[in-house]
Amino acid sequence: MTRHLPPGKALDVAMGQGRNAVYLAGMGWDVTGYDVAEDGLRIAADNAARAGTKITTVKARFEDFDYGTERWDLIYFVYTDAPIVDSAFVARVCAALKKGGLVLIDRPFHPLDRPEPEWGPPTAQDLVNALPKAWSQLQLVHYEDTTGIGDWQQTREDRLKKQLRIVRM
Repeated sequence: MTRHLPPGKALDVAMGQGRNAVYLAGMGWDVTGYDVAEDGLRIAADNAARAGTKITTVKARFEDFDYGTERWDLIYFVYTDAPIVDSAFVARVCAALKKGGLVLIDRPFHPLDRPEPEWGPPTAQDLVNALPKAWSQLQLVHYEDTTGIGDWQQTREDRLKKQLRIVRM
């Protein structure tokens, strides 16, 4: 999704072990990522060093991180449980974007046509078109609500072949 974008300042929300942050840093982006897991942040920094790139890591929760104002060219949420349809959270993220900045969301969502016992009941974000409605103050460049295997589905053997509902915006 970012291959053709000019590098700028990017924020990786709930970065985990930094796979996406390291990739973007390698493409010339100035990347900051935050997460609550100290081990994940340490691994992310190690992965960046091994790749010959630099990233900034911050230990923080969704509600505690200082997003700033007009600070980021790209803010992305990949496979994270951030409150992406909460109006106050969305407003904070939108205020943090520079003019022309982008928000990217790519993650699994609760399927609407069948129960997923391990996921619990659907939430507000799982409703049809919940993301475009929540982020309506931004121009929608791309939206996809599909079924498939996400590129982040690489950690558990039983998930490698499992079709999930994936929403990308």
